[in-house]
Amino acid sequence: MKQAILISGMSCISLFSFAQNIDAQKGSMQLPGYTGSAAVIISNDVLKVQKDEKVQDFAIKRSGKTIELANPQDSTAIYNLLQVSSAQLTSVLSDNAGSSTINKMLDVAGKMPDGKLLISQNGTAASATDTVEEEGAQPAAEVAETSTSNAWLWPLVSGVIALIIGFIAGKMMRPSTPVPQHNDNVAPAGAADPLVLQQLQKELTDTRDKNRLITEKTQALISGDELYYNQVFQKIVLPLQEAINQGNQAEIMRQLNIAATHLSSITRTKIRKKLNYDDANVQLITGNPTFTNEFPVIGPDTPIDKIPANIRVLRDILQRNGVTGLDDSIVLGYKLKHI
Repeated sequence: MKQAILISGMSCISLFSFAQNIDAQKGSMQLPGYTGSAAVIISNDVLKVQKDEKVQDFAIKRSGKTIELANPQDSTAIYNLLQVSSAQLTSVLSDNAGSSTINKMLDVAGKMPDGKLLISQNGTAASATDTVEEEGAQPAAEVAETSTSNAWLWPLVSGVIALIIGFIAGKMMRPSTPVPQHNDNVAPAGAADPLVLQQLQKELTDTRDKNRLITEKTQALISGDELYYNQVFQKIVLPLQEAINQGNQAEIMRQLNIAATHLSSITRTKIRKKLNYDDANVQLITGNPTFTNEFPVIGPDTPIDKIPANIRVLRDILQRNGVTGLDDSIVLGYKLKHI
């Protein structure tokens, strides 16, 4: 009975560990927290991206064995269609070649059988095929992802692990029940089986290691929040207060828009309604602007027909108040620079 309880406890702990896997033989890639199934298919100079019943084609270019998007701005549409964030793909594709996260995915797809890469959730089989059921379908705007705000869960898991460690330690230190002497082959009363002790010691060591990893992950979440909000205070709150004190209307309007942008991104992240550009804004405020490079720029030379209507309204408001840009903050999927 006790052994069954121990095995069940260890099985529960293993549920909190997840793997990110690319299977070259099956032509598949598994993403943690992914919903549904998708396929990335490379045929000649065309990239076909399919998510459930939605499909869209994109132009690609080849240089030797390197495959890249012909139009880098198509990466935004691909993220939306796949309903995946840059951070989710980066965590799996970090060791692959490519100038951007999307190009890394193309490199992987190009090496798969028939140039087809199937994408599914961890532990499930992808079912996407290259059968087109709905041409030109509109991409989804919202990306579902495992919450980064579940720090409350780790203390609970740590408590369960502590109980298991106590159980194992108590079992090792408890005196053995005397064994009746029936023949010469029976071990003396109180003797411990060396193999049992060795197995229990290994289980205790493994459990301690898992407890240490959980503690480290919990501390990383706490440290990440402290870093983010300290940077928000330095880069947004204080400059906004200074602009108000000086009566600088253009700077007040600029800082208010930056504050609204970052508040929207961190809020969606915390309540698991993250859009594909929210990770870029969170990384930007902590001093890592590289994620923002994958989003298109709207500037003074951008043709009017290339600017979405809602962005034109915001641009006009900023221009009337003397604001020339919002740094590298991503607003509705775009950077507003030198407007």
